[in-house]
Amino acid sequence: MKTILLDNHLPYKYKRYFPAGVLVRTAQWMGLDELSNGALLQAGAGLSFDGLVTLDADMPFEQNLGDLPLALIVVRPASQTADEIGKVISTDVARLLKGDLEKKLYLCGKPLSPQKAARLAEKLARERSLET
Repeated sequence: MKTILLDNHLPYKYKRYFPAGVLVRTAQWMGLDELSNGALLQAGAGLSFDGLVTLDADMPFEQNLGDLPLALIVVRPASQTADEIGKVISTDVARLLKGDLEKKLYLCGKPLSPQKAARLAEKLARERSLET
């Protein structure tokens, strides 16, 4: 069974969009709602969650993506409406959860703008160069 932690941007009501057989908990329910993004990732890994799901589009730019303690799944809906968020979870995220989750970044929903994609590629290249 996959275990997923929802960050503070995704309230419990979104649990219904996840496929059956996936255990979903919110940061608030787990008592982790006061943690920063990095600390939340670490705490989620320490509690044996398989992934953290967030709407925070800036989180990938704030973390060392080469050293994630669990899968980081960023939901990128076409708009911030509940229906659009639910649509991305019930399609893209659900499809992702059918396979094995690696400790890496997953972007689900609309693609990054060319500028953000370039920034993210540069960040990943810098991180890889620091590893060698």
